Amino acid sequence: AQFMDPQLRLLLQHAWKAVEDAGYRASDIPDTAVFVSASTSLYQAAVFDDIRHGDPAQAGTDAYVSWVLAQAGTLPSLISNKLGLHGPSYYVQSNCSSSLVGIANAWRSLMAGEARCALVGAAMLMPQDNTGYLHSPGLNFSSDGHLKAFDAEADGMVAGEGVGAILVKKASDAVRDGDHIYALVRAVAVNNDGADKAGFYAPSVGGQARVIESALRAAQVDPDTIGYVEAHGTGTRLGDPIEFSALTQAWRRHTARR
Repeated sequence: AQFMDPQLRLLLQHAWKAVEDAGYRASDIPDTAVFVSASTSLYQAAVFDDIRHGDPAQAGTDAYVSWVLAQAGTLPSLISNKLGLHGPSYYVQSNCSSSLVGIANAWRSLMAGEARCALVGAAMLMPQDNTGYLHSPGLNFSSDGHLKAFDAEADGMVAGEGVGAILVKKASDAVRDGDHIYALVRAVAVNNDGADKAGFYAPSVGGQARVIESALRAAQVDPDTIGYVEAHGTGTRLGDPIEFSALTQAWRRHTARR
């Protein structure tokens, strides 16, 4: 447990909690896929400082165990191993969109019949407990440590910590099995705007508008009936207007309402 990345430990705990919250034992649903993501592990370096000097391969079994438990592919594999799950199990990493891409992968896996259920989880933890908040001019982080998404005073994002996991299955199966259903995924859409980005860390209006349009078309939902959109909302002067413009462009193809 000491050598285990805390993100891995908490993802394992929350995967188990998600299964229990759904009203199952893991042994009831062995045909479950696992799609998880986490931030780059900084814990591994801290542990290495305590147990090794020099090359990890020459530092003994403790360093090797720590190294294995910090590998991205270990996270989903350990969850599948401890819970006895036989579906596809792999790590998802697409930066800020990782957990959503995990849901998209789960959706496609379920629709393809690869598994009957899927666990999707993500974690972001920083092992240092004495860093505080230090603003660095010129970067895309908030000057006062507060995120003000879609606000005139927004000037940057802030880092956050958290962990979460959900269990998903086909809606028809969930209804038939009498599951309690928190949300329904009507459709998923994923793309990339390639070289059209406003900057490497800032998307393009056209690329975002196209993927929003794809999702609306796949879901067969009238945009005029949608009353709430959960956005990326980085709170940056560049990213927020791009996102707002993309949403506006996608909606304008269907309605003139504001």
